[in-house]
Parts: sequence; C-alpha cells; structure tokens
Amino acid sequence: MTSGSIQRPREDSESGLRQGYGQAPRALRKEAAARWCGNAWAVGRLLPLYLAFGALKHVVPVQTLARWAWHPPTRTNDPDAVRRAVARVWRTQGLVHLGDRDCLQRSLLLYRELSRLGADPTLMVGFRQAAQRTQGHAWVMTRGAVAFEPDEVNTYVAALSFGPYGQLERISGNTTEAQGMS
Repeated sequence: MTSGSIQRPREDSESGLRQGYGQAPRALRKEAAARWCGNAWAVGRLLPLYLAFGALKHVVPVQTLARWAWHPPTRTNDPDAVRRAVARVWRTQGLVHLGDRDCLQRSLLLYRELSRLGADPTLMVGFRQAAQRTQGHAWVMTRGAVAFEPDEVNTYVAALSFGPYGQLERISGNTTEAQGMS
C-alpha cells in the first residue's frame, strides 16, 4: 500500500468496532434496528385494540370491558418486558393525541398487556371532586404500585377495582377484596 492512499475501515475482531470512521459498532446498529422493528410491530398490534377500546367504552359497561381486556399470562413477570409494554402503550396513546380523555382505553390496554406478561395488574377506576365537578380517572396498579401515572392519581378515590380475569373486586378502605361474581 502506498502512502497517502485511503484505507477501507476494518473491523477489530475483538471489540467488533469499526476502525476508521467512528461509526457505531455493527452489533449496536443491529440492536437498534431490531428494537425499532419490535416497537413498530408492537404499536401496530396495539393501535387497533386502543381504538376499539376507545369506541367500546361509550357503549359497553366497564366491567365487561375489563373482562374482555384481560389476557391469560403467556410468560412469567419480566421487569424489562413490563417496562417496554408500558412505554409501548404510552407511545400508542401518543399517536392518537386525545390527552386526558383516554385514560380508560389506555388503562384497559395496559391492563391487557400487563396481564399477558404475568405482571398481576389491577385496573382501577376512581373519582374526585374538583371545581364543583366530579372527575373520573382510570389507572393500572401492579403488585400494589401505580403503573406509570402522574402523581395526581393519588387525589382520586378508588371506586372500582378489577383483578385477574376482569373480576370486580370490592374496595374496603385502601385494600381490595375479590367479589364472588360470575
């Protein structure tokens, strides 16, 4: 090779890094592409459900929607999968831009995804009095913790709680008890 000639970047066999152009390692580019494809596929799968819940919430009782939303677990609880599911549900909501008016359909979708992942979710519906009006809100809890909601969720008093299989649970104080309903 003569001096002054341009060399093609080569990959260092130990690190997998390309030398010469400062590009990201091939493995990182592949991982980012796979993550993007996975997110696109998940949002594409979730969007029709999100829109269906948005239409059905006006004509179907919430107890029926909760039963429909429940999905039998397909895997054991994986914290990383749960975190990704929450992000994908919020990403799906962001595509439609309904703001605070879609907490029920977002929560139904999150309840579905977390139940599918074996995260033992509880769908909560609550109310609060604000500016001479009663306001309602829906959110999801998993293992006693609120699943990614603004702090203001604490200002709502829980009125309905749906556990496994969309079963209505009775709320007594701060706890919920299963209600024998068929």
